[in-house]
Amino acid sequence: MSDISKCSTLECKRILAQELWNGIIPIEFSLAACDLSVQESPDCVYYPASRYSYLPAVAEDIVAHFRSFAVDLNSKVWFEFNGTPMKTHIPIGCLYDLLCDNNSDSLPWKIIIHFQYFPVQDILQCCSKSDAERMFFHTLKQGLYIINGNLRDFSALTHEHQTNLWENLCKGERLLYENEIKSLVAEQNDMKKLPYRFYVHYKHRKRVSDGDAFETIDCA
Repeated sequence: MSDISKCSTLECKRILAQELWNGIIPIEFSLAACDLSVQESPDCVYYPASRYSYLPAVAEDIVAHFRSFAVDLNSKVWFEFNGTPMKTHIPIGCLYDLLCDNNSDSLPWKIIIHFQYFPVQDILQCCSKSDAERMFFHTLKQGLYIINGNLRDFSALTHEHQTNLWENLCKGERLLYENEIKSLVAEQNDMKKLPYRFYVHYKHRKRVSDGDAFETIDCA
């Protein structure tokens, strides 16, 4: 990691931004025991995920792999960490910081994939890469409206431009992403409003599996 103790403010911002874009979270995916359709559990799958990407996007092929070992149901896939259903419309880096308190001892991040009992009362149905893409662009449009007061520039984007924007975000390609998005955002000196979204710890519901049944309990 770069030393920012002697940097100017602008240089510090640049270094911190690059460090975040370079951030990789190693994830260990496994299939929930209650979803198994075979006697032996399949091996875990490991994936180095960009902090800026989304679980449904990085796990698309992994989910398809585990489906061949799971009960044959047309239900929505969902992800669990430490008994908690994961809000997959939130970027991976934010999710990790919220659920793991940035504790390196929790790496690789052990995430369980489920194909049954979707917790509709706890999380949004952001289950596929296309779902995550829609969530991302919805959030992006909210931010652009705050900055520009309209969505004219976004509406003028070609499908190819939007695809490049999304794919470069998921891959952690900062320069390519910024090159795609610069036409949508005013110069920094011209900005009168800056959008923020805060993610905070909150009292949530924890699902504890007991065989094929699930019990919902409150936890801090």
